[in-house]
Amino acid sequence: MAVNDEQVAVSGDRKNYIDIARGIAIYLVVVGHILSGSKVYFRTVIYSFHVSLFLILAGLVQKWEVADLSQITRTVKRRFFQLIVPYMIWALLYSDCSFKSLLYILYASRTSLTKAQTGGSLWFLPMFFLSSIEVQILLYVYNKFKQNRILFACEMAGCFAIGYFLPKLSFGYPGSVNVSFMASAIVMASMLLRKLYDRMVSDNAWIKIAISLVLFCALYCCVGKCNSLSQIDYIRLSKAQYGNWILFIVQILAGSTAVILLAQSIDELVSNKRALLFVGMNSMPILCVHARYVNWFADFLDYTGVGHNNVFAAMAVGIVCILISVPIILFLKRYMPAVIGDRINR
Repeated sequence: MAVNDEQVAVSGDRKNYIDIARGIAIYLVVVGHILSGSKVYFRTVIYSFHVSLFLILAGLVQKWEVADLSQITRTVKRRFFQLIVPYMIWALLYSDCSFKSLLYILYASRTSLTKAQTGGSLWFLPMFFLSSIEVQILLYVYNKFKQNRILFACEMAGCFAIGYFLPKLSFGYPGSVNVSFMASAIVMASMLLRKLYDRMVSDNAWIKIAISLVLFCALYCCVGKCNSLSQIDYIRLSKAQYGNWILFIVQILAGSTAVILLAQSIDELVSNKRALLFVGMNSMPILCVHARYVNWFADFLDYTGVGHNNVFAAMAVGIVCILISVPIILFLKRYMPAVIGDRINR
């Protein structure tokens, strides 16, 4: 998930399609939360890849070089202010601020956040914090051994195995550390795919849109069968619910590639992308601020008789939630930047 960026990048080293893809990803997260509690098939499709998509995108911008331990220290410090500070602020804000809730929040698993009656989606922030540190340490070792790709592959496979085979705990692991290893494996796999995705940028936009639609349709048709074979209702990273590991990987790659190709096409075909880029560059603040009013909108849909399980209504309300988030984020950026992970220049 994107951490806060101060300006919209439309040129230079920053890749616009990654921010556009982040924007699509956070929109899918919001729609998924509106559909929460329902058994709508579209929600199952979204959950098959939407969280992993953020990790894929993180891998596409992850630097290979980690020269020394001081670089890891700087990363830990930066990520702490970008992820842990906003996590604690918003988790406490949404809770009843009792001591018991504080303990649940400090434990930082998806289940403990539910117990604290706070924003459950905030589980991603401490998990991603741990994953960022793990990736930095593994890249440091990789660079120490003269960038041996076999070592890198072993590190990636080891993270995947730990994340996949660690026994499930009913209360979850502190900081969702079991999921953080799976996240690290996904980030590292994405680093290996970076050149492939970057080469696709120059391909014909309409062909990429066609491929994206084919992948989405294939995913839509196959997700239910895949989950049935895996004996799960749907993929849920927050609770380490992956199903069959091969089908899990296939669904991640299909969904993420479809979104990335669509984002690349939008980047090429749409001239004014500032709004899309803003949403993508502020996906983490949107994750934080939308948690409350998305439930209000879901209740409103139920009250009107439309129902929060109506996919088209949920998609429309998702756009409204994003639009409501924008002025809130702009206000916080100006007056309380630390709340959304922006650090005041020292």
